[in-house]
Amino acid sequence: MRAAVVISFVVLALSTSAQGQTSSQIAAQKPAETYSYFKGALARLRAGADAVAKRATQPNGSLSLTDCWGGGDYLGYDDQDSIITNAANLAYNVLFMQAALESAGYPKAVWERDLSEYEQTYLANISNYDGRDQNQLTTRLATKLNDYKRISNSNYKTVVPEHEGCGGGEVPIIIRTIPRAQRVQYINLIKYELCRF
Repeated sequence: MRAAVVISFVVLALSTSAQGQTSSQIAAQKPAETYSYFKGALARLRAGADAVAKRATQPNGSLSLTDCWGGGDYLGYDDQDSIITNAANLAYNVLFMQAALESAGYPKAVWERDLSEYEQTYLANISNYDGRDQNQLTTRLATKLNDYKRISNSNYKTVVPEHEGCGGGEVPIIIRTIPRAQRVQYINLIKYELCRF
């Protein structure tokens, strides 16, 4: 009887510690899976494609390879320096660049390798990823594509490395509960699905 009780406590202790992990802790253990989840979830929301259609075209008619938005606009901003935020931002940036390059009309063979290297490089070091890291890639890629456009004498869109005019546009939201609550906690759909994932 005593052995059965001790075994029960050991099993209970092991199962509680695993279930007590936060999504950030689990994400840190499985960064590639977390990134893959966010890339799929954001792709289903058409995050990159919709953003390119709405915001990528600059006043001079060129197409931006970066956006003012990021993964936090879909996820929320409560985990600023976490693996979750970094993975969501990388996924968003990759999807946005891919959609912008497809919209600009350039053949995939010209840019696909650069984008894939960017994705793999920052995924390997996701804990230090900062969305500003893409400036090096976008500058190099914009130069490469605009040179390609000039040499091929084709009708591709001119691309620019950075979006002009970021800032403002936030919309406040009031959440009221019935009955009135002293404290409200909520989780957005993407994070809810991440927890289930």
